[in-house]
Amino acid sequence: LRFRNKVIPFLDKKTANIRDKNYIVDYNEQGPVKQLVPNKFKSAKIKKEPSFIGRIEINGTKISYGKNAKANNELTFKIANKSEMYVHIKDFHGSHIIIHSEKTSNDTILTACELALILSNMKDGEVYYTQVKNVKKGSSLGEAILLDYKVAYIKQIRAETYHLIK
Repeated sequence: LRFRNKVIPFLDKKTANIRDKNYIVDYNEQGPVKQLVPNKFKSAKIKKEPSFIGRIEINGTKISYGKNAKANNELTFKIANKSEMYVHIKDFHGSHIIIHSEKTSNDTILTACELALILSNMKDGEVYYTQVKNVKKGSSLGEAILLDYKVAYIKQIRAETYHLIK
C-alpha cells in the first residue's frame, strides 16, 4: 500500500492505526480513513483548572477577589482595567480585590475593605485602596507594589458584609 508517497507494509489485521506527519490513518475494512493530528504543542486533553477568582455584586457593582497568588496575579494584572479600584490588606498576605467600576462609592470601598479583612481571617485592621494604574507587579507571583494609595482603618466588620461571601 502507498500513502502520500510512503510505502506502508501490508496489514494482516482488519484494523490498524498508522501515524503520518499530519494525519492519523486508520485502515479498516472500507479502506484508509484520515484524521487530522492535533497540534503537537497543544495538549490533547486540556485540563481546565477550577476558578480561584471569587465574584460578588453589591448594588450593581461587581467585585472580584483572588483566592491564591496565581488568581491574584491574573485578576490584578490581566483582568482589571487601569481605572478600576484595587483593595488589599495592609502589610499582610491576602486577596487582591478589584472593584469593577470607574466611579466607586465610599460604601462600596468600605465593603471591599471589610471583604479584604474577612478573606485574611481578621476582624479589624488597615486596608490599602487605590486605582489599578497605581499597582505594579512585584518579583514574586501575586506580589503587588503600590505607587500611590489611601488607607482605611476598619474597627468592626458589618454583619451584611459577612453574608456576601457565604
